[in-house]
Amino acid sequence: MPTIRHTYTSRATLEDVLDIHFGTANVTEMAPSYLAARCNSDEAVLEGVLVNYRFRLGIFPFKCTMRYVSVNPDYGYTVVMYRGPLKRYEQHVGITLSKAGGVTVYHRISYSFKPGLRGWFLKMLIRRGLVRTILRASCNRMERILARAAEAKEKR
Repeated sequence: MPTIRHTYTSRATLEDVLDIHFGTANVTEMAPSYLAARCNSDEAVLEGVLVNYRFRLGIFPFKCTMRYVSVNPDYGYTVVMYRGPLKRYEQHVGITLSKAGGVTVYHRISYSFKPGLRGWFLKMLIRRGLVRTILRASCNRMERILARAAEAKEKR
């Protein structure tokens, strides 16, 4: 099962980082624009919350229901695919204060494909490199959002 990791450090406050990561609707802001992400919820990330997401990769639409588990409001959370196109999808997000200053955000994604023709097709469409690219693009967008939030606070 492929596992992808990505870490970045933001100069935003811990409070800002937690606020953005703990809103389920913020996934649409974090996701790269070419995914056309949509969310049916604006709830906060809480243990057991189910959220429906829709993505579009080119002409291929994907729907999935994600369940938030192992939620710790001071550290991070794990989200698992409850229903969707993959056999298994699990993403861990960890948030800690950095020793060098700022906040470090850690992402780890593990996934596997369903058996059969549909799983094979999805495997060809979503290669490991593409998942890594989407994760990096999402983290880059998040870094820009957090940098704007930090700049706005500095101006006040």
